Amino acid sequence: MQTANATAATADEENACSLTRKTEVALVCALFLVCLSGIFGNSATLVTIGLTRSLHTVPNVYIANLAVVGLMICLVAAPSTAVGYMTPIPDNICRFMAYPNFTLMVVLLYSIALVAINRFVLVVKSRELYARLYSRRNVAFSIAATWAVGLALGSPPYLGFGNVGYNRKFGSCFVLEDDPASRMFLQMIGVGCCFVPTFVITIYCYFRITMTFIRSRERVKPAITTNPPVAVASTSAKPATIATVLRLPGIYDDRTKPRPKETTADGIGLEVKSERTSKLYGDRKRSILPVAGRIYPVNRASMAVLKRVLAVWAVFVVCWVPFTVLVILNRHERVTALTMHVAFVFSQSNSALNPVVYFGIGREFRHASRALLQKWRRRI
Repeated sequence: MQTANATAATADEENACSLTRKTEVALVCALFLVCLSGIFGNSATLVTIGLTRSLHTVPNVYIANLAVVGLMICLVAAPSTAVGYMTPIPDNICRFMAYPNFTLMVVLLYSIALVAINRFVLVVKSRELYARLYSRRNVAFSIAATWAVGLALGSPPYLGFGNVGYNRKFGSCFVLEDDPASRMFLQMIGVGCCFVPTFVITIYCYFRITMTFIRSRERVKPAITTNPPVAVASTSAKPATIATVLRLPGIYDDRTKPRPKETTADGIGLEVKSERTSKLYGDRKRSILPVAGRIYPVNRASMAVLKRVLAVWAVFVVCWVPFTVLVILNRHERVTALTMHVAFVFSQSNSALNPVVYFGIGREFRHASRALLQKWRRRI
């Protein structure tokens, strides 16, 4: 009698997690597009950063690390999910694939947090603190620690705490939810140790960055409009009256000769732009962003950086918040199979959308990629 009840319960669970054939085909097509666009976009990001010297900066190191994780997800995790819709995956293979699938998602979330923290220190904190925190050794250690923590957090199910296999609720080789230990592992590690810290860190960092830009523009806009710039010599020995331009990756280069400065009537420094730099950096009329004692020019280029930061965060929220909320709600079996499967595919699509943000809003990435293409065409 108990065996019959168990069999009936298993059959009911399979029916509850089953999808129609048309839905499975649609999900496979979506995953196919995610894989193709993610492989192309992340590969283009890595090639552009690797072959462009002006992009060899600390922020782009973290972007390259994020691109590596996204490329591996599009090569390993997303294809295994698509295969599971088309044909049953053997248990041994699925148990093996569950480890990289879960680990790569953990590393992806932590890599997104590293990018947010780096941008926060770069824009909000002082130049001295940024140089002290982001030495070569510290950058390498932070990236290595991210991967080490991800590998460690994915190991408990293989040590007896929880089970792995084909999760019918997610449609992928992943952590199962068929026993209390597996469910607790997914809630504590997947949600509590991975998503929640990443979400809190990113929202705090990007909120502070956004407010820094907004407060600066509101504070200096009246001074810029009422006092037109008057060119003066910038040879004063007082560092407090001379603007120090913060180098943005791919926009400002410390190795070039310093550009002459202008000052407004209230002594705030402005950078003089030639006809060539005007084409690159935007309009001559712009505001000034004080950042921890520095003078940070807020022009079209710097606003593009802000838009890219907000776009990366928005993509993260759109892709991960629905899946995480549904995982929490599904504890009481309140979520339909179709909703859960679509949310899981959305979470994997994050790896394909990040390169779109880099090249869509990041002007330095577009210019670098065009220069590389033109260089290769001349060789051909």
